[in-house]
Amino acid sequence: MCTIAPKLLLQMLSRFRTNHPEVRMQLTDGEAKMLEEKLINLTIEAAIYCRPHHREPDARLNYLPLFREQMMIILPKGHRLSKQHSIRIRDLAGEQYVQRAFCEYGDMIDVRDMVEKGSDADSARCEVVYKSDRDDWVLGMVASGFGFGFLPRHSIIHDGIIARPLVDPECWRNIHLVTVRDKPQSHIVGALVHEAMRTEWANEGA
Repeated sequence: MCTIAPKLLLQMLSRFRTNHPEVRMQLTDGEAKMLEEKLINLTIEAAIYCRPHHREPDARLNYLPLFREQMMIILPKGHRLSKQHSIRIRDLAGEQYVQRAFCEYGDMIDVRDMVEKGSDADSARCEVVYKSDRDDWVLGMVASGFGFGFLPRHSIIHDGIIARPLVDPECWRNIHLVTVRDKPQSHIVGALVHEAMRTEWANEGA
């Protein structure tokens, strides 16, 4: 999935490469829905993505849990909320929002909608000023003062950013290695699953 930071997967991929130097692996970025469709259509053999909490797992697929990651509010340095240790939805009333187009929470939690429902006052409006399908652009815009953002913890790599956990409500994502059920696995996919199972993942809040 295009919003997963590489550093969380490098240990597994490095060990896989060491143990299987003859294998050439192609990594393809995409949003979760597209990757799931490719799995079901058998155009890819394995995928790593976040399955939305509110959706039932697809019975045609196997989901191996890898790690859990907290979603964070990001702010430019010097922002009025930057001295807080955590952010509540109501704290964001009146703020401008830089939105990620590929947010895996987009159909489950609408940050802007939650902010505006928290108050009837006009000052509670939360305007989307930019929307981008690239996290690096979202980070750059937030750092430049265009508004706040909502990103996974390990995707936040920018010197001009302050990150604080959203605590009202808390939001987490669970990343899985997904393969097709009832399909004979190649030894390569089986080896990848084996490496995933023996990797020590840095699970947050577990």
